[in-house]
Amino acid sequence: MTTPLALWQEKKQYLEYQLAITSDASQMYTLRKQIQECETEIARLQSKATQEQAIMPFRQGAITSSTVAFIIIKEL
Repeated sequence: MTTPLALWQEKKQYLEYQLAITSDASQMYTLRKQIQECETEIARLQSKATQEQAIMPFRQGAITSSTVAFIIIKEL
């Protein structure tokens, strides 16, 4: 099963390839906009994955709210 992140990365690679071989200015503009959309979505999905990884220890019971409070106070 392919993840949404992998699909967006694959789409971006394909669009970058198309951009490299096209010479039509309007197609190049459209491809650049589509590549920007891919980059935005990839960044969003990567951020979401990072947040989920940070939350996982809480779900597993490895980190408690008092541990977080200690870390926050320690950083001050």
